[in-house]
Amino acid sequence: MEEVRNRGVRTYGLAGTEVDQILEPSLDDLLDPAAVRRLPRLRDGLFQDVPYFAVDGVQVWGATAMVLAEFLEIVGRATS
Repeated sequence: MEEVRNRGVRTYGLAGTEVDQILEPSLDDLLDPAAVRRLPRLRDGLFQDVPYFAVDGVQVWGATAMVLAEFLEIVGRATS
């Protein structure tokens, strides 16, 4: 596991088989409606529109996008 120091605050460990890089977008960037996009992906022989977050030029999708969406739902409820 490779250690990475980000912004001199925390040390993260990268699981090389699961993580390509660590991103630290601002909450405002994640809450921006333009950050959520859709992309057709082939699954089980069918194309499906899959939502993803566009973060710092990277497509964040799959389980990570689902966790982000749930987090933002909670944050949205707390701030409204």
